Amino acid sequence: MRENHFIWFITSSVLGILIIIWASIAPSLTLVPGDIWMLVPGIILVFIGLLGIMDSMVSDRILLKYISKMENGRISLFKLSTDLNQEVSDLREIILTLRGQGKLKVFFDEDTGEIVSSTLYQGITCSLCGEPITTEHFCSICGTEKLVEQIK
Repeated sequence: MRENHFIWFITSSVLGILIIIWASIAPSLTLVPGDIWMLVPGIILVFIGLLGIMDSMVSDRILLKYISKMENGRISLFKLSTDLNQEVSDLREIILTLRGQGKLKVFFDEDTGEIVSSTLYQGITCSLCGEPITTEHFCSICGTEKLVEQIK
């Protein structure tokens, strides 16, 4: 769902730029319909697209900063939701996206459902997604092979 929003914002910006270009050349060409007033919706579309992209980037940074400053390295998803004033489902999606990108090294505790920093876990964690590795050679979540240093 998050990628759909991102694609919509990029499409909105590109469409706005195309409308701005069209509005710029339309008055000088007699065969191209359009008017200089088409600049207004083009600028609005570009503004909406850029604002949406920046909002997504800011929410990612806020979450990364908040999780990096957790006191005991554990927090429930509901407390995080109330502290950051976001929906639980949105936060879960952001966390999974950031884990997939390798920007966030946390995992969900399977007993309590809390978010746990990978630095607190004493066992072997995946170098890509931060999930505890319980199998011999590969992460069961993302399939990444264990590093040689972690096996020894």
